[in-house]
Amino acid sequence: MKWRASKPITDRCSQALQWCRAFAGEWDPKRLKKLTVTFAASPYRDVVGHGATLSTWGVPHTCRVFLNTRCNGGDMCWEETPVYVPKSTPTASREAAEAAARDKLHPGQMLGEMQIVGNRVRFAVWGRYTATSLGHATVWIFAHELWHWLAGTKQVRAANTEQYARAAACRVADMYAAGVDPEHAAAYLRSHAVDIVHYSHHAKE
Repeated sequence: MKWRASKPITDRCSQALQWCRAFAGEWDPKRLKKLTVTFAASPYRDVVGHGATLSTWGVPHTCRVFLNTRCNGGDMCWEETPVYVPKSTPTASREAAEAAARDKLHPGQMLGEMQIVGNRVRFAVWGRYTATSLGHATVWIFAHELWHWLAGTKQVRAANTEQYARAAACRVADMYAAGVDPEHAAAYLRSHAVDIVHYSHHAKE
Protein backbone atom coordinates (compact mmCIF):
# COMPACT_ATOMS: atom_id res chain seq x y z
CA MET A 1 0.00 0.00 0.00
CA LYS A 2 1.29 3.44 -0.91
CA TRP A 3 0.46 5.83 1.93
CA ARG A 4 1.01 9.56 1.60
CA ALA A 5 0.03 12.31 4.01
CA SER A 6 1.00 15.97 3.74
CA LYS A 7 2.80 17.55 6.69
CA PRO A 8 -0.14 19.80 7.73
CA ILE A 9 -2.39 16.73 7.98
CA THR A 10 0.25 14.67 9.78
CA ASP A 11 0.82 17.47 12.29
CA ARG A 12 -2.91 17.78 13.05
CA CYS A 13 -4.13 14.18 12.76
CA SER A 14 -1.23 11.81 13.48
CA GLN A 15 -3.25 9.55 15.83
CA ALA A 16 -6.15 9.27 13.39
CA LEU A 17 -3.78 8.54 10.51
CA GLN A 18 -2.14 5.73 12.45
CA TRP A 19 -5.57 4.28 13.24
CA CYS A 20 -6.67 4.51 9.61
CA ARG A 21 -3.50 2.84 8.37
CA ALA A 22 -3.87 0.00 10.85
CA PHE A 23 -7.55 -0.35 9.87
CA ALA A 24 -6.67 -0.58 6.17
CA GLY A 25 -3.98 -3.14 7.03
CA GLU A 26 -6.66 -5.55 8.27
CA TRP A 27 -7.82 -6.26 4.71
CA ASP A 28 -6.52 -8.44 1.86
CA PRO A 29 -2.72 -7.90 1.68
CA LYS A 30 -2.54 -8.80 -2.02
CA ARG A 31 -5.07 -6.12 -2.91
CA LEU A 32 -3.45 -3.66 -0.50
CA LYS A 33 -0.29 -3.75 -2.61
CA LYS A 34 -2.25 -2.07 -5.41
CA LEU A 35 -3.92 0.56 -3.21
CA THR A 36 -2.75 4.18 -3.00
CA VAL A 37 -4.01 6.39 -0.15
CA THR A 38 -3.33 10.12 0.02
CA PHE A 39 -4.23 12.78 2.59
CA ALA A 40 -3.99 16.46 1.70
CA ALA A 41 -5.30 19.85 2.77
CA SER A 42 -8.58 20.89 1.16
CA PRO A 43 -8.80 24.22 -0.69
CA TYR A 44 -12.42 24.64 0.42
CA ARG A 45 -13.13 26.71 3.53
CA ASP A 46 -16.84 25.86 3.87
CA VAL A 47 -16.50 22.08 4.41
CA VAL A 48 -14.80 19.91 7.01
CA GLY A 49 -13.41 17.68 4.30
CA HIS A 50 -14.20 15.48 1.33
CA GLY A 51 -12.86 12.44 -0.45
CA ALA A 52 -12.67 10.61 -3.75
CA THR A 53 -12.05 7.06 -4.93
CA LEU A 54 -10.44 6.52 -8.32
CA SER A 55 -11.07 3.38 -10.39
CA THR A 56 -9.82 1.84 -13.62
CA TRP A 57 -12.07 -0.55 -15.49
CA GLY A 58 -14.40 -0.55 -12.51
CA VAL A 59 -11.70 -1.60 -10.02
CA PRO A 60 -10.91 1.06 -7.37
CA HIS A 61 -7.22 1.62 -6.68
CA THR A 62 -6.80 5.09 -5.13
CA CYS A 63 -8.45 6.70 -2.10
CA ARG A 64 -8.01 10.42 -1.58
CA VAL A 65 -8.92 12.36 1.56
CA PHE A 66 -8.93 16.16 1.68
CA LEU A 67 -9.27 17.95 5.02
CA ASN A 68 -9.90 21.54 6.00
CA THR A 69 -6.99 22.30 8.31
CA ARG A 70 -8.63 25.58 9.31
CA CYS A 71 -11.28 23.78 11.36
CA ASN A 72 -11.35 21.30 14.20
CA GLY A 73 -14.17 18.98 13.16
CA GLY A 74 -17.78 19.92 12.51
CA ASP A 75 -20.78 18.69 10.53
CA MET A 76 -20.49 16.65 7.36
CA CYS A 77 -23.76 16.76 5.44
CA TRP A 78 -25.31 15.05 2.44
CA GLU A 79 -28.69 15.20 0.70
CA GLU A 80 -31.08 12.31 1.25
CA THR A 81 -34.53 11.28 0.02
CA PRO A 82 -37.01 14.17 0.47
CA VAL A 83 -40.14 13.86 2.59
CA TYR A 84 -43.66 14.92 1.65
CA VAL A 85 -46.54 16.04 3.85
CA PRO A 86 -50.13 16.85 2.80
CA LYS A 87 -51.03 20.46 2.09
CA SER A 88 -54.26 20.33 4.11
CA THR A 89 -55.47 23.89 3.52
CA PRO A 90 -54.26 26.85 1.48
CA THR A 91 -53.66 28.74 4.71
CA ALA A 92 -51.65 26.00 6.41
CA SER A 93 -48.65 27.52 8.15
CA ARG A 94 -45.06 26.66 7.39
CA GLU A 95 -44.61 25.76 11.05
CA ALA A 96 -47.34 23.11 10.85
CA ALA A 97 -45.86 21.63 7.67
CA GLU A 98 -42.39 21.55 9.22
CA ALA A 99 -43.71 19.85 12.36
CA ALA A 100 -45.39 17.15 10.25
CA ALA A 101 -42.22 16.66 8.20
CA ARG A 102 -39.99 16.38 11.27
CA ASP A 103 -42.12 13.50 12.51
CA LYS A 104 -40.93 11.55 9.45
CA LEU A 105 -37.22 12.17 9.98
CA HIS A 106 -34.71 9.68 11.32
CA PRO A 107 -32.34 10.76 14.11
CA GLY A 108 -29.47 12.78 12.70
CA GLN A 109 -31.48 14.14 9.77
CA MET A 110 -32.54 17.77 9.27
CA LEU A 111 -34.96 19.57 6.99
CA GLY A 112 -33.89 21.66 4.03
CA GLU A 113 -35.76 23.78 1.48
CA MET A 114 -39.58 23.63 1.38
CA GLN A 115 -41.51 23.50 -1.91
CA ILE A 116 -45.22 23.19 -2.76
CA VAL A 117 -45.79 20.30 -5.20
CA GLY A 118 -49.46 19.91 -6.13
CA ASN A 119 -51.37 18.97 -3.00
CA ARG A 120 -48.24 18.16 -1.05
CA VAL A 121 -45.40 20.03 0.60
CA ARG A 122 -41.93 18.73 -0.26
CA PHE A 123 -39.00 19.15 2.11
CA ALA A 124 -35.41 18.47 1.17
CA VAL A 125 -33.74 16.25 3.78
CA TRP A 126 -30.11 16.34 4.80
CA GLY A 127 -28.16 13.70 6.67
CA ARG A 128 -25.50 14.85 9.10
CA TYR A 129 -22.57 13.38 10.97
CA THR A 130 -20.80 15.55 13.53
CA ALA A 131 -17.06 15.02 13.97
CA THR A 132 -15.72 16.28 17.29
CA SER A 133 -12.20 16.86 15.92
CA LEU A 134 -10.34 16.95 12.64
CA GLY A 135 -8.94 13.49 13.43
CA HIS A 136 -12.48 12.18 13.91
CA ALA A 137 -13.42 13.68 10.53
CA THR A 138 -10.35 12.05 8.99
CA VAL A 139 -11.56 8.62 10.05
CA TRP A 140 -15.10 9.27 8.74
CA ILE A 141 -13.93 10.38 5.29
CA PHE A 142 -11.29 7.66 5.03
CA ALA A 143 -13.77 4.94 6.04
CA HIS A 144 -16.24 6.25 3.44
CA GLU A 145 -13.68 6.03 0.65
CA LEU A 146 -12.26 2.72 1.89
CA TRP A 147 -15.76 1.24 1.70
CA HIS A 148 -15.82 2.01 -2.03
CA TRP A 149 -12.48 0.21 -2.35
CA LEU A 150 -13.61 -2.75 -0.23
CA ALA A 151 -16.93 -3.16 -2.04
CA GLY A 152 -15.39 -2.54 -5.46
CA THR A 153 -12.75 -5.22 -4.88
CA LYS A 154 -15.35 -7.65 -3.42
CA GLN A 155 -13.81 -7.72 0.06
CA VAL A 156 -17.20 -6.99 1.62
CA ARG A 157 -20.40 -8.57 0.37
CA ALA A 158 -22.53 -5.46 0.18
CA ALA A 159 -23.49 -2.69 -2.21
CA ASN A 160 -20.92 -0.19 -3.44
CA THR A 161 -23.26 2.78 -3.04
CA GLU A 162 -23.11 6.15 -1.32
CA GLN A 163 -25.73 5.05 1.20
CA TYR A 164 -23.68 2.04 2.29
CA ALA A 165 -20.43 4.03 2.26
CA ARG A 166 -21.94 6.71 4.49
CA ALA A 167 -23.38 4.12 6.86
CA ALA A 168 -20.03 2.35 7.12
CA ALA A 169 -18.24 5.66 7.68
CA CYS A 170 -20.63 6.63 10.48
CA ARG A 171 -20.21 3.28 12.21
CA VAL A 172 -16.42 3.16 11.87
CA ALA A 173 -16.04 6.76 13.04
CA ASP A 174 -18.26 6.00 16.04
CA MET A 175 -16.01 3.08 16.94
CA TYR A 176 -12.88 5.22 16.58
CA ALA A 177 -14.39 7.85 18.89
CA ALA A 178 -15.27 5.12 21.39
CA GLY A 179 -11.67 3.83 21.47
CA VAL A 180 -12.27 0.58 19.54
CA ASP A 181 -9.04 -0.78 18.03
CA PRO A 182 -8.71 -1.11 14.23
CA GLU A 183 -8.69 -4.92 14.32
CA HIS A 184 -12.08 -5.13 16.01
CA ALA A 185 -13.49 -2.32 13.86
CA ALA A 186 -12.53 -4.24 10.71
CA ALA A 187 -14.00 -7.46 12.12
CA TYR A 188 -17.24 -5.64 12.87
CA LEU A 189 -17.40 -4.24 9.35
CA ARG A 190 -16.88 -7.70 7.85
CA SER A 191 -19.62 -9.27 9.90
CA HIS A 192 -22.15 -6.45 9.48
CA ALA A 193 -21.40 -5.32 5.92
CA VAL A 194 -24.69 -6.49 4.39
CA ASP A 195 -26.79 -4.84 7.08
CA ILE A 196 -24.58 -1.83 7.80
CA VAL A 197 -27.32 0.67 6.89
CA HIS A 198 -29.49 -0.74 9.69
CA TYR A 199 -26.78 -0.07 12.26
CA SER A 200 -26.28 3.61 11.49
CA HIS A 201 -29.18 6.01 11.78
CA HIS A 202 -27.09 8.80 10.25
CA ALA A 203 -27.22 7.37 6.72
CA LYS A 204 -30.75 6.04 6.30
CA GLU A 205 -32.55 7.17 3.16
